[in-house]
Amino acid sequence: DVLYRHNFHGRDIVLSAPPLRVLDATLELPKAGPDASGLDQIARMEFARLQKCEAGAFELGFWPLPAGPRSHQANRVMAVGCLHRDIEPLIETFESEGLRVVAMDAEGCALARACASRYASENGLTGLLDFGWHCCRLVVIYREAIVFARVLSDSGLSSLFKSIEKHLDIDAPIAEQVLRKFGLTAPASEAEDPIADARHAITAHFHAMVQELNISFSY
Repeated sequence: DVLYRHNFHGRDIVLSAPPLRVLDATLELPKAGPDASGLDQIARMEFARLQKCEAGAFELGFWPLPAGPRSHQANRVMAVGCLHRDIEPLIETFESEGLRVVAMDAEGCALARACASRYASENGLTGLLDFGWHCCRLVVIYREAIVFARVLSDSGLSSLFKSIEKHLDIDAPIAEQVLRKFGLTAPASEAEDPIADARHAITAHFHAMVQELNISFSY
């Protein structure tokens, strides 16, 4: 009902894989020859080995990474996958309502496409940070390819809301009003600030996020 109220047409949909359920890894594959059909199987077996799961237990996608200064015979790719047991309930939920799931996409890939016009002219690394409810996802782009992805599991808005609720002893709706009204603004007066504890909680949340981002950028 929500989809159709917002002018959605048809029944074919593409779902975004839950960020916390997406597995990713950098793989080294043989150089592709005239017949590259075997690379899919090699990538699947290597991914299964790294993730310690059965080769037929997940869906997999991968793309080539830009060649580095020490490139050799190996073909480096970025691979993402999702276990069937994690995505099948989600697919069944939509299909039970008469919709047809034609594909499952990784959130990082969708984010990169949506922001492509912003970084198309950049020569260096570009970081994209998506603020989610349960977590945040960092995607790093280089030469139009995703070269690094990481989930910041404790940086989502839900963690921030819980912190504000705890410091002010209020419920979620009031915490949302506090966050919308004051955000990251400084108090009008340092001498008297009725939500000083909430400001400290908000500041601490984003300071912790910046530290995690710096670790990723350093890597």
